[in-house]
Amino acid sequence: IMITWQSALLGIFLGVLMILIKHTHFLSALSFGWQMTFMRHTSPQDQREERILEHVQMYASVGNASSVLKVFDEYAWKKEFYMAIGDRKGLILDQAVQNMTGGPMRALELGTYCGYSAVRIGRLLPEGAMLYSIEIEAKNAAVARKMIAHAGLTSKVVVLEGTLTTLTNKLQNLLGEEGLDFVFLDHHKDLYLPDLLQLKELGLIQPGTVVVADNVVMPGAPAYMKYMKNHTEEFRTVFHKTSLEYMPEFVKDEVAVSILL
Repeated sequence: IMITWQSALLGIFLGVLMILIKHTHFLSALSFGWQMTFMRHTSPQDQREERILEHVQMYASVGNASSVLKVFDEYAWKKEFYMAIGDRKGLILDQAVQNMTGGPMRALELGTYCGYSAVRIGRLLPEGAMLYSIEIEAKNAAVARKMIAHAGLTSKVVVLEGTLTTLTNKLQNLLGEEGLDFVFLDHHKDLYLPDLLQLKELGLIQPGTVVVADNVVMPGAPAYMKYMKNHTEEFRTVFHKTSLEYMPEFVKDEVAVSILL
């Protein structure tokens, strides 16, 4: 059977087209990742954060954190990509929290975004514990507060608007003499290392503090990874191989779980 080059080209074109149709969610993720990487945040015109909040408020049970996470995950898998840790990698985050004897009492999150991971952590905190979550974008902080309220976690989770640098004094006042026993890093990847070192310099983390860092491979935090691999006398780290949130398994990522020694 003779196949002309035109037929072969048409076959390739149709094959590529089918892949694109099948993976429009993947293309959406790439587009959003481009925005996050090069624009540093979504544009004011992007209303995806409001859309996911409205969806959660409509379909998730009020005061039920597990319901909030389930509805969020279903929407993110089927409709739009979100830079939240997600259900797959979220199990690693859950385990890091649950492995702490008695649970963390003073936790910090850098990068609240829509509040998904704050809900994920907050639902596992023991009575009397607090999670302080820092978010630089005002519209994201507003969405996160409503997401956390819908999950019934306002008594355990407080969203602070700003950066670690601008909120250092406030954070120190909130913590008092106590340091942090749990830190989750999920903000700008090039700030993972300097912000962690700042926390250490300020005495806000101490031996035994658990630090979880998302997306260390995709989109990547190379300086952070290198530091953890080269400072094993300071941090004991396990790099959990996994996949990017709400993406096919071939889109690889890792979550780093460290303990300050």
